[in-house]
Amino acid sequence: MVWLNDMKNFVASAFIVLAVIATGIFTGFIGIRYPRVVENQPLRSPVRVVAVDGSRITLGDGVVVELDDSPMKGTWSSTMSDTHHWIDVESSGGDEVLIFGNRKGWICGTPWAQPIRIPLIPVDVYRNRREVIGFGTRLSSSTPAQPVAPNP
Repeated sequence: MVWLNDMKNFVASAFIVLAVIATGIFTGFIGIRYPRVVENQPLRSPVRVVAVDGSRITLGDGVVVELDDSPMKGTWSSTMSDTHHWIDVESSGGDEVLIFGNRKGWICGTPWAQPIRIPLIPVDVYRNRREVIGFGTRLSSSTPAQPVAPNP
């Protein structure tokens, strides 16, 4: 009969521990989810940039695009280098095009900032995002130019 009392004490203790953990999870004091960073490719139909000449780019499929304005930072050559020379080109009507690039995102840990974390359930967090890097005009199709140097 001693073992029956021990079993009752064990079940009661386990119930109390589970109740404390459940209350902690419900109140946000204890977290069971954790971020898992995923290297992703957000571009929908990537096209290789084979040459950059000022504000004119030549794509791998032979299309030449004249980019409007200047990039937000640096030159078009450095901007294309930041995207690893892969971009998305979407028509916005006629010969006007939108240029999208792959940008690295910053991952904030605030949603997973609990005083106690028990990492049981992973949450996929995508590192890269698709972002407009420029506007342009499709000039023509030509034979591909000399490739740009690979990104070091």
